[in-house]
Amino acid sequence: MFLLFFHVDSSIEKEIGALQLEEKKLVAEIKRTAKTGNDGATKILAHQLIKLRQQIANLQGSRAQIRGIATHTQVDCQRTVPPRQWQP
Repeated sequence: MFLLFFHVDSSIEKEIGALQLEEKKLVAEIKRTAKTGNDGATKILAHQLIKLRQQIANLQGSRAQIRGIATHTQVDCQRTVPPRQWQP
């Protein structure tokens, strides 16, 4: 069960990393279009940046919830499964 949470958590981490990379590219593109004086394109890119940051924030919240569920599941499993007796 814990491995399932780990897999989901790592895939969310990958997605967040990809979106953060996309954010850096978008910021560079915004700066480039602002220098040319193209206000329309700059506004559109700024809206895209806002949406992208919201996506990142949502994924970070999901990651936190999954980690919390994994922790609770791990604790519950430790409570319900009796410890193994050592046998020589």
